[in-house]
Amino acid sequence: MNQGISGVDAKQAIGLGRDAGVSDIADRHRVDSDYVFHELTRSICPACRRVIDAKILLRDNKVYMSKRCPRCGPFMSLVYGDAEAYISFTRYNKPGTIPLAYGTQIERGCPHDCGLCPDHEQHACLGIIEVNSACDMDCPLCFADAEPGFSLTLEEVEQMLDDYVRTEGRPEVVQFSGGEPTIHPRIIDFVRAAQARDIRFVMLNTNGKRIARDDRFLQQLNDVRPAFYFQFDGFERETYRILRGEPDILEEKLRALDRLAQIGLNVTIVPAIERGVNEHEIGRIVEFAIEHPAIRGITFQPAFHAGRHMPHDPMRRMTIPDIVRLIEEQTGGKFVASDFVPVPCCFPTCNSVTYAFVENGRVTPLPRIINVNDSTITSTTSPIALCRTSATKSGPHWKACGRRHRWQDRKPPCGKSQFRAPRARSRTTWQSITSQRT
Repeated sequence: MNQGISGVDAKQAIGLGRDAGVSDIADRHRVDSDYVFHELTRSICPACRRVIDAKILLRDNKVYMSKRCPRCGPFMSLVYGDAEAYISFTRYNKPGTIPLAYGTQIERGCPHDCGLCPDHEQHACLGIIEVNSACDMDCPLCFADAEPGFSLTLEEVEQMLDDYVRTEGRPEVVQFSGGEPTIHPRIIDFVRAAQARDIRFVMLNTNGKRIARDDRFLQQLNDVRPAFYFQFDGFERETYRILRGEPDILEEKLRALDRLAQIGLNVTIVPAIERGVNEHEIGRIVEFAIEHPAIRGITFQPAFHAGRHMPHDPMRRMTIPDIVRLIEEQTGGKFVASDFVPVPCCFPTCNSVTYAFVENGRVTPLPRIINVNDSTITSTTSPIALCRTSATKSGPHWKACGRRHRWQDRKPPCGKSQFRAPRARSRTTWQSITSQRT
């Protein structure tokens, strides 16, 4: 005999019967959630790497990602510290730029068919070639999780560069990374190979150790003259103890920067900012960059906890709006939040950038003297990138342009948002500050 409940019993079980509990239910009031569901996206389980759905939620003017893996359970993390900006910045979005060719076919779907596959929404704004996995440091914070492993040959790097040119036509920028790329025995040959393919902007990612110590290597760098993406997290011993495992490394970094300045090479310093460790040093880093002759830009990177990292609370991580706010608070008005604009490659909330005109210690952010939302400047719905066309003792001449450039003679490429124009003979310079989500 079926022991299931009858229709009347079922109604009573869910509160629809006319019993004493009806009045209690009628007196209750529905309440709203403490968040707004903004959009649905796809993500990856941080434990098993399975592709899963994820919700983007807005709560207390912050943006969170909530997802549930059927195998590993629920996860939630803070992704952006200013929900109002997150929504408003979508106006800076633009159609993706299609590469000339694709590297792989669609087989398993994103993110497995990377290379780029035909499902990818954007071309390669920035080419990064990891030439080795070894490093001369053992940083507690290292998204590459560097350790001895592979080391590319010149032939392999040339093949990668040729493929980059095949898909991009005339690439704007390539970075050689690692590991620590400067310890690769063929790194100078790699730079020459990129320059031979007319890649406009060739960068070396580095911790600066070999530059500080090796005179012969410094002369080789002077011969090929790349730009540098330079690890620089602050000034305090405790900062470097926690993030790099070497509390006394600052003097070596300063020596490397001074040696690069002596031969006129340009540097973007790259501070990784971890909550509770070095966010109080942001203003001092900005002031240092303004004064140092080698430094043409700063890329602040909120610590993202992949690879090798310290224990962290994903609900309290540093995000781009946090860094922009701290820049404003710690620079005494030199830079304010409204000086920063999003960059739509790959998505407006992935980067916020400003450029400044620096002359005799005076700093003028360019968004204060031009309207970055002016359609005659931004063009094709994308935000401006600014570069100097020339500079003389009488001052610089400059031009604003959109991401879709019409290249002109003697005009340096704007490249990615962190591009720095060549240093002029005078101390009149452009500098950029970028906060970047990686």
